[in-house]
Amino acid sequence: MNIALVRGPFTNAWEAQNFLPLADRHRITVFSTYGAMFSSREVPLRQVRLFAPETPLAVCSRNAATVFNKVLNRLVGADLHLFGLGSRLRGMDVVHTMELYHTFTGQVLAAARRYGFPVVVTVWENIPFTYERHPVRRAVKERTRREAALFIAPSGSTRDMLLMEGVPPERIVVQPMGIDVSRFGGAPRDETFARSLGALEADATVLFVGRLVWEKGVYELVHAARLVADAAAARGRRVRVLLAGAGPERPALQREIVRLGLERVVVFCGMISYRDMPRLFALADVFALPSIPLRWWREQFGYVLVEALAAGVPVVSTATGAIPEVVGGAGVIVPPADHRALADALWGLLDDPHRRELLARAARSRAEEVYDVRKVAHALERLYERALAR
Repeated sequence: MNIALVRGPFTNAWEAQNFLPLADRHRITVFSTYGAMFSSREVPLRQVRLFAPETPLAVCSRNAATVFNKVLNRLVGADLHLFGLGSRLRGMDVVHTMELYHTFTGQVLAAARRYGFPVVVTVWENIPFTYERHPVRRAVKERTRREAALFIAPSGSTRDMLLMEGVPPERIVVQPMGIDVSRFGGAPRDETFARSLGALEADATVLFVGRLVWEKGVYELVHAARLVADAAAARGRRVRVLLAGAGPERPALQREIVRLGLERVVVFCGMISYRDMPRLFALADVFALPSIPLRWWREQFGYVLVEALAAGVPVVSTATGAIPEVVGGAGVIVPPADHRALADALWGLLDDPHRRELLARAARSRAEEVYDVRKVAHALERLYERALAR
């Protein structure tokens, strides 16, 4: 098969690994953009980079490109138009795009009418009827719901959203994405790597990976860190919290950390290359993702959750979006925006090695059973064949 993956600026290494096992028997081309949101250099698949209106801004600033897209969408109902995409899709057997509402998804549908290939859409969004305020974007969503051959929902929450929006159930397949579990299992702790991150020696380590934004629960995590550090100190122990990632809240978080006297507890690690993620997870005793739902967003899948599971790191997260479904029984789920419940869950695991070990085994087992990239790739191949048979 000649397969096109249309991802624009969202091209990334963690999703791309799901398609690598197919590359030895199918021709796969990823359509990305210049100035992508993530490092497309780490994507080991053939790429065709196209120009998009926000490209010059994205090269300088991801935030500037995001603002530009929001303004463009509000004014004309369009964003992420990929110049030259339609003609590049001639000769494709299957085209796999993402989300109902992106302008490039509308471009894919227009090309499908011209060239006759089926369209498969991965839908991460899990809040129904979003992005429908502007008539142009609403029309793109309506056309996608009507014309796409298959919709891949990584979680049940996305399936429910699609059903609410009127997509026939026979065109929806719940198929989680996966990771290369062999890369994450059993990685040893690398002290040199830990020192390079500024990770001070500790008796126990909590890891967070994600954007430093309010909705990821980073303030709740910092305040929970204060309670956990106090509980550990009462036992003569030291706890460290590693924050890996970047985002607009970092300056305010740093001020809050100073105010709470947590300078030797909470460590900013900055952005970590995807190839170094196994070494990062090897430093952790517990992984925390305390996401908070917003009106227009709630956690959709969370690759970092799957990476933690594959690394055998127990997870503490929140009851929002797809998180409980992704984690299953391999972690502890607490209410969102409740730093005391978060602290109790973190300390409960840090102070109980036996329970931590049980959850670590459950985490690894779940990753191997559900999120092994080889199983996911095989399922995707069957879905493409199904789309072609329609």
